[in-house]
Amino acid sequence: MPIVVADILKDHGHEAETVYSEAISGIRDPALLEVCEREQRILLTLDLDFANLVDYPPGSYPGIAIFRLGFAGPNAVIVAVRRWLLATAASPPEPDALWIVSDNRIRVRMAPHRE
Repeated sequence: MPIVVADILKDHGHEAETVYSEAISGIRDPALLEVCEREQRILLTLDLDFANLVDYPPGSYPGIAIFRLGFAGPNAVIVAVRRWLLATAASPPEPDALWIVSDNRIRVRMAPHRE
């Protein structure tokens, strides 16, 4: 993700860090999610590996927003992040959800309800 995404999140009242500000650039995916879990952060990523529901089932982490864009240049990502922020502000997201943000829609996978 472009580093400016953290600034956009902060401008919308969210606490945001990057793998660079946390000094964990290059960390493996499972370890990155452990950091997110420990710090109770939603992961915003372009990495489609996180869409694997077997490896990363909703409900096992604070949340993941995957940006699956036709063109993932910085401007396209910024537009998609702003669209995601508007969507989550209009309809507060369930905790532990998986969002798939594409060019023309946002899909949400929720954690299964536990009795």
